[in-house]
Amino acid sequence: MKLADYSIKHPAVITICLVAIVVFGFFAFQNSNEEAFPPMGLSGASVITIYPGVSAEYIETEITSPLEDSLSSLSGLVKLTSSSQDSASIISVGLKDGEDPFQKLPEMREKINSALDELPDGISGEPEIFVHDAGSLLPVYSMMVRSSLERDVFTEFVKDDFIPQLTRIPGVSKVQFKGGVEQELNINLHIDELEPRGISVLDIFQLLKYSNVSFPAGSVSYRGRELAIRTSGEFSSVEEIEDLVIGHIGNSFIYLRDVADISFRYSKPKFYIRSDGENVIAIDVLKRQDGNAIDIVDQINEIQRLTADKYPGIFDFYTITDQRDQTKLTINTVMQSGLSGIILAVIIIYLFLHNIRSTLIIALSLPISILITFIGMYLTGTSLNMLSLSGITVAIGMIVDSSIVVLENTNKHFDRDGNAVRAASL
Repeated sequence: MKLADYSIKHPAVITICLVAIVVFGFFAFQNSNEEAFPPMGLSGASVITIYPGVSAEYIETEITSPLEDSLSSLSGLVKLTSSSQDSASIISVGLKDGEDPFQKLPEMREKINSALDELPDGISGEPEIFVHDAGSLLPVYSMMVRSSLERDVFTEFVKDDFIPQLTRIPGVSKVQFKGGVEQELNINLHIDELEPRGISVLDIFQLLKYSNVSFPAGSVSYRGRELAIRTSGEFSSVEEIEDLVIGHIGNSFIYLRDVADISFRYSKPKFYIRSDGENVIAIDVLKRQDGNAIDIVDQINEIQRLTADKYPGIFDFYTITDQRDQTKLTINTVMQSGLSGIILAVIIIYLFLHNIRSTLIIALSLPISILITFIGMYLTGTSLNMLSLSGITVAIGMIVDSSIVVLENTNKHFDRDGNAVRAASL
């Protein structure tokens, strides 16, 4: 049985289906991600390892090769390329189309951790993973924060309290901040005090390095449970550092405070950001490909409001860039163009057909077809953006053409024998 025959014989079922399409179509439209442009770029990530002062040949042998061997078994991998330079190793990981690189991060981190024992001890931290995400090239929201707090306390609050709230917003991939300063411990050695005691700067460096460590100390069984023990040897105060024994003369110990001045100072910032003569912190929020720009910005504004209410008069937030307004303007402009196209198409069809019934049929087919498209976009994860909505706008003309062809065929068979049911079926 053809679909047309079934529709004619079961009008109630078709009516229910049309109502369902309208309901779920509006639901899909309201809950689809909105952004100015669709995600563009290849699915993948880069693994970057820094080892200062080392040649490219050493980087290739000791860092790049072990990491490549470990990452080569990554599921969904289609391409693995690397570049070894002086002091840096860069490995590019290409994934299959449709693979979410953010979902692959735990597996990538597991592969990298399995190769850490083969890497040299002098690397600057663990290898870092940077996801290739065209949607995060430009921040979805940039802000400037001003505070009356001391600069180090202000930076600590932004880093440890405010930014974690932003990173927990669904769809946010990364939060960057610039302009902050932190306190660092400054040890100013007196060379003229070291030489008579036969102590070198390297000796002190190694003592500080190996005295400020924590490591596992085995395990014990307690009431049927296996408990892990960890030895904590990290410095907890300036006094502990000052009391560090670095040597001895006879029966007398030489302490670090005897040959050095130890104090806290502000770290030298990489960026200076000032507004109205005051130091401020700039924060950029970047989104994932599947992030909803409008929802993200709304939640950022809510976090700003709650922070300002919790600490009245201490923090001031200023917007630098906001993709929400641009996204809304882009989507609304395209939707207005599509709506104008539908209205003009219906008017022109009526002027040519002079038949209100035929015109209403075409007028109903247009929004129903568009709602079906919204359902399909929602199920496939396609966002509402300028390109997808422009495609729907262009498709309106094709829908009108198809509707006219079907109506003309139905009218031709109806005029031939006057049987409306047969004409609708054919």
